[in-house]
Amino acid sequence: MKQKTMLAAELSWTEFEEHMKGDDVIVIPVGMLEEHGPQNPLGTDTAIAGYCAAMIGERAGALSAPVFPYGYGPEGKKFPGQVSLSPQLLRKILYAYGVSYAKHGARRILFVNGHGGNAGILRMAAADLWASHGVLCAATEWWLLVPQFKPEWPCNDHGGLYETSCMLAIRPDLVDMENARDPVPDTILSENIRAGYTVTYRGEPFFAALDDFALGRAGNFGAPPQGANAKLGADVLEAYIDYNAGLIREMRKVDLKK
Repeated sequence: MKQKTMLAAELSWTEFEEHMKGDDVIVIPVGMLEEHGPQNPLGTDTAIAGYCAAMIGERAGALSAPVFPYGYGPEGKKFPGQVSLSPQLLRKILYAYGVSYAKHGARRILFVNGHGGNAGILRMAAADLWASHGVLCAATEWWLLVPQFKPEWPCNDHGGLYETSCMLAIRPDLVDMENARDPVPDTILSENIRAGYTVTYRGEPFFAALDDFALGRAGNFGAPPQGANAKLGADVLEAYIDYNAGLIREMRKVDLKK
């Protein structure tokens, strides 16, 4: 007897069709292939996004699509194994991904984003889907959302304490804590401008295209990863998953017939 699943890729086309008759939500995870320190796999963002999307879908009774494993991240170009699409191409791909589901009944899409460089592009693709097909799209990121309702978890790292903890919670077999290293200090560009996890002026972040300064030798930033643990990662991800499941339930209440 086939087990019930909310993973779209594991359904037959007839099962997918039947599900969409009763629910018009699709969860689409988007990841990245890039460095996350010497202790984490290149697919860290992809693994976290895919896991969260699957858990959100189960909790909210919504189908989750396969994770798209590539994104936009020019700052990591010096690290072997990194793959970055152009912003223009990524926007077209994400739009096409959404349109494919929209043609078969999806009217509401939740993008679960695992990589910061994708954020602006996802928002443009979401706007495209609304303008062309009337699809209501939301896009969320765990490292931005969780600190808003759990300030004790700042989550402001890249391959550091929080991201490594998340990986220990979901794929400990891919984490080598013996290789965990302290992040390098921010690069001082001027008296008041520094480049690290973000570029800041007088301590406040702003956008600047400074790819060559953005990552240190280890490829991680923020709180040192040596203290990472699976319990912290599980708690952080649970808070994010629970928020998004609630968001989907609320999105279903939006009348899209107006």
